[in-house]
Amino acid sequence: HMVQTGIIPNSVAISLAVPFAPWVKKLCDPSTKFIIISDKDMELEAIARLARVGYENCLGYLDGGIEEWKKQGGEVTMIDVIDPKDLVNMPPEKAKDMQVLDIRNPTEWKLNGVNEGSLLISLKELKWRLSELDKNKHYQIMCASGMRAKIAFSLLRRWGFEKVTVIEGGANQLKKEGAKFVEFKELQ
Repeated sequence: HMVQTGIIPNSVAISLAVPFAPWVKKLCDPSTKFIIISDKDMELEAIARLARVGYENCLGYLDGGIEEWKKQGGEVTMIDVIDPKDLVNMPPEKAKDMQVLDIRNPTEWKLNGVNEGSLLISLKELKWRLSELDKNKHYQIMCASGMRAKIAFSLLRRWGFEKVTVIEGGANQLKKEGAKFVEFKELQ
């Protein structure tokens, strides 16, 4: 849904379709003040989920959500996506400035393998490992299915990374399209 509507610049975009409150808890300080932007009739659900995990700094919600924001002239950032088939078939000269960023969890890397050459930084570690990223590189963000990659997209854009793209369908789809996955080996 966020791919079609876009997100508000500098926002942290976490869909209610993922474990919303746990991801807020992992990524946001408890003192953070929130304004909810959601689909109509989901605003109170989002506020309740935050309250259940101790996040009670919700200032309110944007009535009418992102569509109202756009009607009122608010700026949006569209989430760039790439079809895994296009990534797999990309000519090497075009891919040279790109880096797949795998934000899945280490257990997922162990169980399902990793795309050869990917940079492995789980979503929950991303803000502490920003120094490992180069703002001049173009990052192709991958999780298992694409949901967490959209969260990472919003965070990286918020932190000043302009060249970020979500791999649609994530590792599952990339694997189906023939990308080379190898066994994950932990650093010694």
